[in-house]
Amino acid sequence: MKKPMDIDPQRSYFLALQDKIYLNFGGQGTLPTPAITAMQSAYLEGQKYGPFSRRALDWVAEQEHLTRTALAETLNVATTDITLTQSTTQGCAIVLWGWSWQPGDHLLLSDGEHPGVVANVAQLARKFGVTWSTCPLSYCTDNSVTILEQFIQPTTRMLVLSHILWHTGEVLPLAEIGAFCAAHNIKLLVDGAQSLGVLPLDLTGVDFYAATGHKWLCGPAGLGVLYIHPQYRESLQPTHCGWRGLQGFTDGQPQWSADGQRHEIATTAWELGVGLRASLTLHQSWGTASQRYERLIHTAGALWTELGTIPHLTRLLPYPPSSGLVSFRSADHDPETLAQTLEQRGICVRAVAAGACVRASVHYLTTTQEVQQLAQVLRELEG
Repeated sequence: MKKPMDIDPQRSYFLALQDKIYLNFGGQGTLPTPAITAMQSAYLEGQKYGPFSRRALDWVAEQEHLTRTALAETLNVATTDITLTQSTTQGCAIVLWGWSWQPGDHLLLSDGEHPGVVANVAQLARKFGVTWSTCPLSYCTDNSVTILEQFIQPTTRMLVLSHILWHTGEVLPLAEIGAFCAAHNIKLLVDGAQSLGVLPLDLTGVDFYAATGHKWLCGPAGLGVLYIHPQYRESLQPTHCGWRGLQGFTDGQPQWSADGQRHEIATTAWELGVGLRASLTLHQSWGTASQRYERLIHTAGALWTELGTIPHLTRLLPYPPSSGLVSFRSADHDPETLAQTLEQRGICVRAVAAGACVRASVHYLTTTQEVQQLAQVLRELEG
């Protein structure tokens, strides 16, 4: 197994880690300088060729293929099953609006979904006459399948849930849930915004997986990824249509690309992919996905333990997290005020309304000393 490298030299590439404790990777990761340099070089290269010259367009196509391949390898899926998107929400929207819904069909969501996904489902219900509801999977990791059995309906066609719940940090068991959905002929759409770059991924049993590169992978904002199981490549219809997804027309009818590119629309900032690949290379230089995950949960667990020793604080999870999200509440401070106070002390965390909590996003780049400093400041504030 590849031996992990010392993270201290790596941290020097991340400007946001130099003069503060940055614990907002679950919102947006900090972009490393090699990624910034790579994107700048890509922009200059394209202009040198002439941005719409044949040579430039061929080079862009090659760069986009490299980006799809890098993301496919990260997700452990085939390159042909990858669609490049702008965000996790856009990936989920492609699936939700591209599915063939019938009036009376039912969608089931967990109670911990992001507002962008919930809004898409609500609009979908209004347009197509489908129904939707939620089930209480927060704090129920060990018996999530039992919960699902109680909340599915005869007309349930799709389950939409987050791999890691964005407010509590719980990791839902995709393998068990995927097997359950397959047994009940329910399609599984997974919001992977908080799991890509955190967990070693196995998407066996997952029909659709949407994620973004700007959080835990520390890539540039504006580039996401959607995995579509090849079984549904033809049946999932393009809804936002553009030239990037087309091969041409036959008798006036669009002929879509034979792979995941069929859901891509039009001109995009392909240079973002160059930056994301640079970030991926930097992460991979430290060690394997499993090694990075092991370090991440060790550090997150250390923070969870420290928080348990501070009076007037309540941890959202009653057990150490299996992800980098560590959420807590204060009896004396509302979440927004506490987050602002911590930022004034040089510690960046986030107030999350969905859990009425403060959320610290612990990366494998986070040090034990940073965890201890956060705990010490909280002790002073809560004392």
